[in-house]
Amino acid sequence: MVYALSGSLTRSKAVDGVTVGCSKVEAEPPGDVKIAMIRRDGPPMIRFRRYLKSGKSVLKDSDFDLIHAHALPTPAKLGLELKKQKKVPLIITAHGEDIHRLSRKPIFRKWNQEALEGADWVTAVSKELADDVHAIHGVSCTFIPNGVDPDTFKPVFNSGAKDRPVQILFVGVLSKKKNVPLLISAISKLKRNGASPFRLTVIGDGPERPRIEKTVKNLGLEDEVVMKGRVPENVLVEAFGNADIFALPSDTEGLPMVIIQAMSCVLPVISTEVGGVAEAVEHGKTGLLVPRGDDDALAKALIALVADKKRREHMGRAGRGVVEKRFTWEIITRQYLDLYGRVLARY
Repeated sequence: MVYALSGSLTRSKAVDGVTVGCSKVEAEPPGDVKIAMIRRDGPPMIRFRRYLKSGKSVLKDSDFDLIHAHALPTPAKLGLELKKQKKVPLIITAHGEDIHRLSRKPIFRKWNQEALEGADWVTAVSKELADDVHAIHGVSCTFIPNGVDPDTFKPVFNSGAKDRPVQILFVGVLSKKKNVPLLISAISKLKRNGASPFRLTVIGDGPERPRIEKTVKNLGLEDEVVMKGRVPENVLVEAFGNADIFALPSDTEGLPMVIIQAMSCVLPVISTEVGGVAEAVEHGKTGLLVPRGDDDALAKALIALVADKKRREHMGRAGRGVVEKRFTWEIITRQYLDLYGRVLARY
């Protein structure tokens, strides 16, 4: 998200340059975006302090007019330190887990509170998350969603075999909150139901991967589930283009970019109704929403769309229309540029 927004900002010609401070580079930075490598290793508390120290050192000679910190507490706390050091305004964007999970721990809640109260403006990627930031931390918060490049994530009209298996796609970090085992359980029910031929592709890596692979094997789903691991963006875009349905079984979310990317590629979305998902996916129109943790409901939704190509295509086209009206990076960038201008004008 940070790379995409940074690239869109530089292309807008409304900013002179963007520097991204990060601990690892996962893709080629877009356009004129500069990368500042920040050390972040070791156990949690050491990692946190090391990140702050390294960030202040790496960025001490950088010249910028505004800091936009994505996620709490670590980037936001670094942003707060740099705000004091550079005498420039700070905007913090909350993404979901940083508020919903980390704020349950006293030390992280304290750090979040300090950073949010020290910021000049706070945004969140979903309306629900913005309300949660205010409820938990007492800080006003503006909703600005994630975006997508509709020229990159675009429809691909598959000319392959008509009898190919229906392609179901999951993309995300394989963490507990994504609850991929719920999706695997639903896939098992789908198979037992005797549904049309289908295949689930899982793209992503993380601590839950061994558990997921074991579940796939135990349920005898090796022919139905393909574990791809992490892939470069061009392979990811191709996977979206080859898919027929996008599935997200998460227990908690903000407003995930993968849903917007899927909708941009004219895919119907089947997701648990958590976080800000319903702010993008309209049940029955652009996808199907099911209760969190309910593998029966998830299986029924999959069965319904696997069996109905026309319904999938209708939902997919409706989703693309939503993206073009609300979620392109051009639209989101204008919202951020307007916010940057207001913050700088009053600083």
